[in-house]
Amino acid sequence: MKIKIQAKELQRLKKTHLNKFKKFGYMNLVVVNGDVLIHIPSVIDSRKFYLEVTDKNLKFTYKIAAEAITEGVVGININKFLDAIKNFKKGEVEIELQDNILCFSGSGIKTKIDCEVNTNIDYQKFDDNQYKNTVIIPNISELISKVYYTLESEVDINGNYKNMCGILLKIKDKNISVIGANRFCLAIYKQPYVEICDDIELFVHLDVVNLLKNVEGDICLKFSNKSNENIKKIMFVGSREIIQSEEPGKFINYKDMMERIAESNTNSFCFIREDLMAQLKNIRSVVGKDIKVRIDINSKDGNAVISLYNYHITEMELKVACESDDDFSYVFDLDYLLATVNAENELKITFYYGFNEHNLLIKDNDNFTQYLFSYIKSNKKQIEIIDI
Repeated sequence: MKIKIQAKELQRLKKTHLNKFKKFGYMNLVVVNGDVLIHIPSVIDSRKFYLEVTDKNLKFTYKIAAEAITEGVVGININKFLDAIKNFKKGEVEIELQDNILCFSGSGIKTKIDCEVNTNIDYQKFDDNQYKNTVIIPNISELISKVYYTLESEVDINGNYKNMCGILLKIKDKNISVIGANRFCLAIYKQPYVEICDDIELFVHLDVVNLLKNVEGDICLKFSNKSNENIKKIMFVGSREIIQSEEPGKFINYKDMMERIAESNTNSFCFIREDLMAQLKNIRSVVGKDIKVRIDINSKDGNAVISLYNYHITEMELKVACESDDDFSYVFDLDYLLATVNAENELKITFYYGFNEHNLLIKDNDNFTQYLFSYIKSNKKQIEIIDI
């Protein structure tokens, strides 16, 4: 097996895909029919999830921009491969299999790694015949990027997912929506969908989301069921990618979460987005992770005081202008409040609330809606504390 590839393509591949593959440990480099492919074999993810979600038999094949010289298949440790290519920054790189040794050379640099020849892999077993339904999803990476912040920092030190570990993809009423959620916030982004198809509601696992996040342009979703309910086997096919998974799992009952929001959100308070963002970043720059901030709103002087919750550090009390008709206090997870504010595009950010709710609604237009959950909400008459 022998290929030639530009160093910049190797480094791009490292950034967009290979770093995400490291947890799988192993990949196949395949040269067949003039194509150069990276293939991740069947994977069963055995981690425990905060919500009962699993993806079984996840397979991924990616076509890379390289010149195929001779065909072959080789099994590679991904970390060793990443280490081997890290010093190739420019020019052309030649990769050749010689007696179970994968040799890299180019621009005066030579390196090699041990590997094993694997001629019995399943990269050719993606059979379109088992997928009866096809839907085109436009600009999949743009859709995902709108709600991706709800999925970040979701893995604890033991490798277990803390909160949600995927998104919900939904096609209904001539709209396509993506929904992301965790214990602190819920985000819904939708856009018009012109294709004619039945309603679809499909969970997309975080591992698949991370792959789709780098797909350029449209992607074709194929699934096996004759009906669109309880889809068991799916395949995403892009210009370079083939992603296949079985038993995609379940998404949180987000409709129940939305019902926690007051039916009438006529009450509100408002910040200049950049001013609020600047003060939150000031706090983030000097504190660690998993910090809660308290926002005390004073309607009389038109200001809100932002401070650390359960910390007695008066130097961290910062003021920001706020328009409100009522006095309230809220406590939020700092990182998710930052991410929520950052996701907005308007000059002003308005939080809508119900008087008896811990939940805030942010809706800057008909396409993007965010729900933010507070640990505490209080006014002069009552103080309520909840455990999220």
